Amino acid sequence: MESKNNKNIIDKSFSGSKTAVLSSLIEDIPKGETEIPTGTLVLIPAMQGNLSFRRLNKPKLAKYGFIPFIMSNKGIELGITEEYLQWFFTHESLSEYWNDVAIGGVLRRIPRKVLLNTIVPIPQNKITGSIKSEINVTSPFRDYVKTFYEQYRTNLKHEQYSTCSILAGVISEAILYQLLLENDVKRSLMDKDNGLGLGKLVTYVELLQLDKSLGLNLQHFKAINKLRNSSVHFGKVLRDKEVKTVTKADLAVFDEVVKQFGI
Repeated sequence: MESKNNKNIIDKSFSGSKTAVLSSLIEDIPKGETEIPTGTLVLIPAMQGNLSFRRLNKPKLAKYGFIPFIMSNKGIELGITEEYLQWFFTHESLSEYWNDVAIGGVLRRIPRKVLLNTIVPIPQNKITGSIKSEINVTSPFRDYVKTFYEQYRTNLKHEQYSTCSILAGVISEAILYQLLLENDVKRSLMDKDNGLGLGKLVTYVELLQLDKSLGLNLQHFKAINKLRNSSVHFGKVLRDKEVKTVTKADLAVFDEVVKQFGI
């Protein structure tokens, strides 16, 4: 079904072009523990809101949705280059298609099977103009998070900083919970943990080493958890024998989470 939809787009926007399936144009690098070499052009999952093309500055494992573009002999013979594939995949005619087939919320990505089955037009002329580096994608999860973020911004405007810290905690919990689901942690296991909160979610992400694999800075989440706890747990107030006043400066750590995930 995916190829049929993609073919209709090719027939309309690249009429008259010969075509080939992507899997025949690039080398097959098995996903998992296979290492992608430095300098390889890679399609990276949408951590900050968009899927992006980037050349690796260090080796990376072929998992977590990272798709390497290394040309096969057939691709080279047909005049296909990495830059051409980037130009094609970011072409405006495909934007709606990518949104339809993309999966995931925190790490929005195109399923490997769908991507490899994509029909690619063989180039007839040289590429003209600039080449985009991103594929814009949306997701219901991001829309869900944005509803809380709008509440956060409203309270920030009215200097309700303690409420902001609580909302920052809610958003951060949602991000890490969804991130774990997208990396094969069973929902039933997390739902059985009655004490599951932001602190434990951070621990689970560390145990799976997702922070290292995906380049996440969990210190921001730890700081948000501490800040949120000071606003909602009366027991902490009794232990510390003081009421913590949340300031606008304290919320700067959440700004980093917003930047990192493109809320």
